[in-house]
Amino acid sequence: MRLQSWTERHDKLLGLVGRQLFFIGGAPRSGTTWLQHLLDSHRDICCRGEGLFQQQLADPLGKAMEGRRQALQSKNTTLFRHSSGFALPEADDTEQLIGTAILLALERQCAGKTCRAVGEKTPENVFFFPRLKRLFPNTKFIGIARDPRDVLSSAWHFFHKQKVGEDEGAAKVALIR
Repeated sequence: MRLQSWTERHDKLLGLVGRQLFFIGGAPRSGTTWLQHLLDSHRDICCRGEGLFQQQLADPLGKAMEGRRQALQSKNTTLFRHSSGFALPEADDTEQLIGTAILLALERQCAGKTCRAVGEKTPENVFFFPRLKRLFPNTKFIGIARDPRDVLSSAWHFFHKQKVGEDEGAAKVALIR
């Protein structure tokens, strides 16, 4: 397989930005997966699984870039104190890298299919929506809100493992807390 050049890959990502991007978020067990499957079944929409962009990409990349900034700053103030040293990364650099990584992931999930809309669902996206909006101003956001009683009932049946002799009422109160 031939490795695409940086410019070829960038052109594909620019084409992806021209489509309707969207992100789904909501409380765990609120129906985000159901909505993702429903949307992905449409022939003009690609929405598959969870990209985990905030916790597995943005947060670690932010820490890595801050570490790089500190390492360069240290070199600049010691070894290169008599010259200007190497330019330090700016906050915008991190945002550009995160945006590019997200587009790479979305482009890959399309697997060559040209869809009018491309999206991703991770329940925790609701906490990442403001940052995603800054990265992709024309993006649509879908927030799922479900009756909290239904969410708790679903979580109980999905996560709870009955223990012998367990006080079920106390276990439910513990889950609610």
